[in-house]
Amino acid sequence: MKAVILAAGKGVRMRPLTESRPKALVELAGKPLIGHVMEAIAGAGVKEVLVITGHLGEMLEKKLGQEFGGMKLQYVRQAEQSGTASAIGLAKEFAGNEGFVCAYCDVIAESSVFRELFEKAGGEEKSVFMESVEKERDSLGAIVVGREVKDPWRFGVMKIEEGRLVEIVEKPTIGEQPSNVINAGIYWFSPRIFDAIERTGKSERNEFEITDSLNELAKKNKVLVIKYKGRCLDIGTVENLKSAEREMAKS
Repeated sequence: MKAVILAAGKGVRMRPLTESRPKALVELAGKPLIGHVMEAIAGAGVKEVLVITGHLGEMLEKKLGQEFGGMKLQYVRQAEQSGTASAIGLAKEFAGNEGFVCAYCDVIAESSVFRELFEKAGGEEKSVFMESVEKERDSLGAIVVGREVKDPWRFGVMKIEEGRLVEIVEKPTIGEQPSNVINAGIYWFSPRIFDAIERTGKSERNEFEITDSLNELAKKNKVLVIKYKGRCLDIGTVENLKSAEREMAKS
């Protein structure tokens, strides 16, 4: 089983902590953020990991080395910070013909959610295979982890029909959100994601966004949504980090 971890960002909102180290090496509860993510995916049975590096990537490679918790590590550098879709597109050779889980270096979740992704993907692929004739619309393209929140308009909100993703709407107007389920930033992708990435144009931020690629993928393939109720810490700012430290101290 394979995993891709996105760790190329400059962590601008976490300065000054990220001025002399990559965001992935900022510590939470005495451990680098990426260490928490690595432990979670290792606990799900992942054996191979590709880390997408960027800002101060050489420091990250030196820290992690070639192995972590029994997992073989590889690295690829995103030379230009052109968006999450571009970053994930760099994993095409690593993935080959296999599906893989994908996570951000600063989104801390439990091993159980990654295990559920692999189990769900395995069950879906098996059922499709046994049908002998599969329609493209019913072939599994991806699985997106969602979580329910009280203020979904602050995030990417998912429009869901019968457990399938229809569209991710970024920061909708209050009262116009399609659900209260937001994109948690944890995924399982089939190799079909790479074709969707190639069809993805630049967003208003002038970047290639993986959410746009998922919307594109959902037009032709099955993109499932699973809801996660466990711990999910999104460390985007220094304040998020302080809040996560307080929550970790309670457990």
